[in-house]
Amino acid sequence: MPLIIQAFSGIAWVAGYFTYYLQLAGYSTSMSYQLQIAQPVLSIVGNLMAAAVIDKVGRRNLTLYGLGILTVFLFITGGLGTGTTQPMIKGTVAFILIYSWWYNVSIGSTAFSLLAETSTSRLRAKTVAIGYASQNSINVMWQFVIPYMFNPDKANLGAKIAFIFGGLCFFSLLYLWYFQPETGGRSYEELDEMFTKGVPARKFKTYKTTMQMRNETTAQSGSH
Repeated sequence: MPLIIQAFSGIAWVAGYFTYYLQLAGYSTSMSYQLQIAQPVLSIVGNLMAAAVIDKVGRRNLTLYGLGILTVFLFITGGLGTGTTQPMIKGTVAFILIYSWWYNVSIGSTAFSLLAETSTSRLRAKTVAIGYASQNSINVMWQFVIPYMFNPDKANLGAKIAFIFGGLCFFSLLYLWYFQPETGGRSYEELDEMFTKGVPARKFKTYKTTMQMRNETTAQSGSH
């Protein structure tokens, strides 16, 4: 599911249409090129930051609250996109760049860890394959749909298209809150046990598995 949320979060528009948006917004070819170069640089910075904090913050927290912040960015971008003044246009560009950075700090990075860690070891290869196939199917859909929503000779939404992705992110947050467990610091045996016992996703972090209780008992026995 995290890979599907990636596809719903608007990255197809941000990554694929940023230069085109800059041209429509009146930026010169030279400036459009420079800003386009800045976008992947910010994405790389975001990836490195995610690698540094994911174990400290936790997969669930970084994904859930990170997507929440991303949702706010999208709604702000859409709001700025309703205006035609130069400051508002520059504001949309700024928030698209901020989005590119924060996306890779949060769901853009954590989804891959979650996909590998939540799938049982027996079915991991199939789970990963299904996850990527589902994501690619949605991205193919966006390749057909986004031009009709974005282009000036069609719906002409421009940056207001961010409202659509913001709405999709909002509903994705509900899924993450109720169904996305914290997998950090857990072995595959522990995760399998918690899934088998139906432990609620929000309690994965504090739940004591059979292995943990056995280790605690052994440690207490050894101290006497």
